[in-house]
This record gives sequence, C-alpha cells and structure tokens, in this order.
Amino acid sequence: MDVAPTLSSAFTAEDGFESTLPLAPSVLLAHGWTGLSRPSRTSGLILVETWPSANDSGFIHYSCVAMPGGLETYSKRAFAPKWVGMAIDLILKSHGSTAGELTWTRMRHSPRHDGAAGKHVTQEFVYFVTAGAFVKIGKTTGQPGSRIAGLQTGCPYPMTLAAHEPGGIKEEFALHRRFAAQRVRADGEWFHNEGPLRAYVQALAVKKIPAGTVNP
Repeated sequence: MDVAPTLSSAFTAEDGFESTLPLAPSVLLAHGWTGLSRPSRTSGLILVETWPSANDSGFIHYSCVAMPGGLETYSKRAFAPKWVGMAIDLILKSHGSTAGELTWTRMRHSPRHDGAAGKHVTQEFVYFVTAGAFVKIGKTTGQPGSRIAGLQTGCPYPMTLAAHEPGGIKEEFALHRRFAAQRVRADGEWFHNEGPLRAYVQALAVKKIPAGTVNP
C-alpha cells in the first residue's frame, strides 16, 4: 500500500451536518481509497472503500466491512459524494469510531479500479411507472419492477410499470429535460402522461428503444 497524503479539507453536507471524516468530495471520487478504523467499542477494524460508478460520472459507491465477523454494508446504487460522506460517517459512528481513530491509505491495486466493482456492480434502469393520468420517470438498480411496491405506498392511484430501458443518472436527467414541458412540478419526477412522453413510453414498451437514443 502507498501512504496517503495528508487530507486537510473536511467534508460538509448541504444541511449543515459536518462530517468527522477528513474527506473532501474530490477525495471520495478517487478510486481505491480505504480507511482502517479502530472502533472504541470493539476490538476489530472497519475497512472503508469508495470507487467511482461505471455508469454515472461523478457518482460513487461505498463499502464498509466490520471485522471480526465480516459484516459488510455497501451501496448497490451510486450516490453523490456529499451523501456518501454522511453515510460512511454515520456507519463509523455507530461502531464507536471517531475521526481521530482513522488512518487513511491508498491501495496500489484496487479490485474496483475504474468502476470495476465485481459483485457491487449491477444493471441500472430508467423506468416509467404510470399512475392515473401521470407517469414517473426514475432510475433504479436491479429489477425495475421492484420500485413499484415502495412507490405505491404513497400513491392513491394503482401503479403500473409501463416500460423500462437500460440507463443511469445521465439518461434519467436527459429524459427529464426532454419532457420538461409535461412536468407536474418544476423539479419533480412526475409528468403528465400525454403527448410526446406518452408516445415515447408506448414505443419503448413495444420496440425496446435503447437508452442510447435519448438525447440531452
């Protein structure tokens, strides 16, 4: 392992929560960073690692392994650095760790180099869920239909997975911009299921339009 340079900048989240970890977003985005922590309430170690998403530029995955026992927590989906910083910080705090107990190193050979994360990399999809006269454009990891159960809880209309296509954050945002005129709210994921968007979803369901045809 190479010895890591001193990390001077602290990570601060949007809501004013200041992390106890000496991590800046630019550091989190660098692949292969790991942290060994000696938790105060256990005799084991925690290995923390971050790596960039293979699909979404600027987004990252994280993994925390508590030893002994091998208890592992990892993100199946990629997050913005600000949220990963908070997640890692809370995980370490739950094991009694503080920033003063962390020693950061950089791995010379990371198995997740350039986003190759093995079992942590799963297929991402952009999904179109209809509910009444509306359609939601969102992104999920794994089976697109798995999102419906969670979404249905807060929706008064029966929800149906109308279509889906391979894609991540970029494709999702491109579709949001493309059909912005049909948005229910200025910054939401719900759209009026009509006109060009309705035609797109219907064509996708029949022809399996690839994500690459979506233009920003």
